Amino acid sequence: MAKTIPMIAATFHPEDLIIPARDSKGQSERIWFKVSPDLERVLSVIHSSKKFPFKTIGDQVRCYVHHGAKWAEKHAGVETVMQRSEMMIAILKTEDEQQRFQDVFDSARKVVNTFVSSGDNAEARRVVSDLKTLAQKMPPGYWRTKYLKAITDTFGHLLDGKQHAVSLRHFAKAGPDDEE
Repeated sequence: MAKTIPMIAATFHPEDLIIPARDSKGQSERIWFKVSPDLERVLSVIHSSKKFPFKTIGDQVRCYVHHGAKWAEKHAGVETVMQRSEMMIAILKTEDEQQRFQDVFDSARKVVNTFVSSGDNAEARRVVSDLKTLAQKMPPGYWRTKYLKAITDTFGHLLDGKQHAVSLRHFAKAGPDDEE
């Protein structure tokens, strides 16, 4: 009688599907393998559906390999370094999210500063208002709270409805000589 193997029956959050291609030292290993034309087409169709957060088919395959390895480790009854890998993935995801957060605010400061410098405070307020609206649509949690707090702390004076000119000091990136 054939042994049945339980398949993966789990619901994933989009962030669970993104598996970094590097470790904390920026190192990665390339694995080459061939697949049938039908499987390549399946991967392409799934990727083209845009229903998952994969930027590339490589991201998609890395996700499948990672979660497949976790499944196989569990069902083979062996222990590997998967838990260490999971910890590193969590750290890298947090590092990437922190970098994206910093990039958003660096860009926002630049854009808003340009409008304020040219005396177009109404457009600066519109940009900040749009940022706040988008941040409010984020899923509840740490990053939503962080974005909303940063928007309020950095640009709140533009959202209070005052029509006066805004000091550029509010938009300068904090430097080593600035007090926090």
